[in-house]
Amino acid sequence: MISNLLIENYALINKANIDFNTGFSVITGETGAGKSIMLGALGLVLGARADVAVLRDKSRKCIVELTCQIEQYNIKDFFTDNDLDYDAICIIRREIAASGKSRAFVNDSPVNLKTLRELGKNLIDIHSQNQTQTLMDRDYQLGVVDGYASVFIDEYSRDYKAYMKTQADLVSLKEKAQKESADADYFQFQFNQIDEAELIDGELEELEQELEILSHAEEIKMGLVSSQQLLDNEESSILASVKQAELNIQKIATYFPDAQMLSERLNSVHIELQDISSEIEQKGNEVEYDPARIEWINNRISIIFTLLQKHQFEKVSQLIELKNDLDNKLQNISSYDEQIESLEQCGKAQKEDLFVMAEEISKQRKAVFSDIENSMDKMLVELGITNATFRIENKIVELSSTGIDDIRFMFSANKNSDLQELGKVASGGEMSRLMLSLKYLICASRQLPSIIFDEIDTGVSGSIAERMAFMMKDMSKSMQVISITHLPQIAAKGNWHYKVFKIDEEESTHSKIEMLTQDARLEELAQMLSGTNVTDAAYHNAKVLLQD
Repeated sequence: MISNLLIENYALINKANIDFNTGFSVITGETGAGKSIMLGALGLVLGARADVAVLRDKSRKCIVELTCQIEQYNIKDFFTDNDLDYDAICIIRREIAASGKSRAFVNDSPVNLKTLRELGKNLIDIHSQNQTQTLMDRDYQLGVVDGYASVFIDEYSRDYKAYMKTQADLVSLKEKAQKESADADYFQFQFNQIDEAELIDGELEELEQELEILSHAEEIKMGLVSSQQLLDNEESSILASVKQAELNIQKIATYFPDAQMLSERLNSVHIELQDISSEIEQKGNEVEYDPARIEWINNRISIIFTLLQKHQFEKVSQLIELKNDLDNKLQNISSYDEQIESLEQCGKAQKEDLFVMAEEISKQRKAVFSDIENSMDKMLVELGITNATFRIENKIVELSSTGIDDIRFMFSANKNSDLQELGKVASGGEMSRLMLSLKYLICASRQLPSIIFDEIDTGVSGSIAERMAFMMKDMSKSMQVISITHLPQIAAKGNWHYKVFKIDEEESTHSKIEMLTQDARLEELAQMLSGTNVTDAAYHNAKVLLQD
C-alpha cells in the first residue's frame, strides 16, 4: 500500500509530502485546486511519459517519490526477475531534469519505464475518469472475468507466442523457398559454370608464370646454353680452370701452411660450379617452345578472367567460395520441403495443445458468468438502477492471445429493453456505477495493495453516492482505497480526509494538500454541502454524515 507520496517542483506543486494510511482515504478540493495534478504526479512515478512542461521552476529538476509497503503482497518474484533489491518498504523515484531527461529508480537501482510500469500494475490500480471508457473494451471485460475467476493465462500466453513464432517462421520459410526455388535454375547455371572450370586456388598465378616462361623460351634457352658453355666446354672451361688452380695449390702444400685451406675452398667452389653447370644444362633441355601449351594456357586464363569479371572478383579463391555458397543454397532448396513439413507439424502440435488449454480456460470463465451477473444485478439495483440487467455474452472464436472467448458485457437499465453493449446504452452516471460495481466485484480476488478512484461518483448524488461510499469503504477492508471526490456523502465515509487547495502569493500560485483534523473536516464537508456561505444547517448535516 502507499505510505508516502513526495512531490517537488511539479506543475502548481512546489513541494508536497503526503503520508497515507490503510483503509479508506478521501481527497477533496475545489475544481482546479490541483487534485488532478497530484494524480498526474502519481502517474509519472508509475511510468507515464515525462514532459518538461510540468516543471514549475525550469531551473531545477522535478522529483516524485512513492513509498509503498509491499511485504504482505506476493510480488517478490518481480524483483528477482528484474534483478532488483527487494525490501518490505519499496521506494520508487522519478526525476525530470530541466533538459527534459528523465531517470527512474526502484530502491535506488536505475530502471527503465517498462519495468516501472510493470511494477506499478502490481501496486496500484488507478481509475481515472477516462478509464470508464475502457469498460467498453473487450480485453478489459475479459480481464474482469479472469480476475474474478482467478484465471491465469501466463503459461497459455507463453505457448501462444511460441506458436505465433512458429507460424511466422513458416511464412518466412515458405516465402524464402518460393523465391529461391524461382532462382534455382540460375543458381544451378552459375554453379555449373564455376564447377566445370575446376578451379584451383593459386592456379592463375602459376599459369601466368608458366606462360611468361613459354613466351620467352628461345631467349631463356639461349641464356642457359651460353652460361653452361662458359662454365664447362672443351676450349675454355671455368670448371677446368678452377680444378687446375686447386691442383697448383696442392703442390705447394708441403711448404706453405695455408695451401690446404685454400685447396679445400677451391674444391668446394669446383663442386658448386659443377652442380650449377649440370642444373643449367638440365633446365636448358627442359625449356622448349610449345605453341600448343601456350594456346591451352591462354584459353585457361581467359576462362578464369571471364569468371572473375562476371562476378566482379579479384581472386580465384572468391570464385571457389561463391561455388560453395551456391552449392549450399541448392542443397537448402532441395531440403525446404522437409523443413516446411517439420514446421507445419510443430505448429499443428502447438495449436492442438493450445486449444486444450484454451478450452479449460474457457470452462473456468463460463463457470463464473452467473455469479458475476447476479452480483452485478444486485449491486446496480442498490446503486439506484432499479431495473438493471447485466449479462455476459460469449462467442467461441479462433485461437487468440487470450484464448477462444470473445466476451462482451451486455446491459439494460430499463424493463423490457433489449440487452445491448455497454457503450450503446449506459449513460455517464450508469457507467460510473457499473465500473465501481466491477471493481468491487474483483477487488477481493486480486491481491492488489491500492486502488485510486478519480471522481468515480460522476453523475450520481444523494443516497446513491452514499451507497457508493459504503462499497468503497467495504473494499478498503482488504486493500487501501483512495477516492478523489466532489460529493460530501462519499467524503464523510473516509477514514482519512485530505484537502487540496491553492495558495495565491504575490508572484505565483501553488497547490498544497494536507490531512484534515476533525474540526477542519467538518468545515470542509459543510462547505461542500452549502458552498461558500456555510449555514448552520450545513454544519448539522455534515455532523450527521460523519456520524453515520
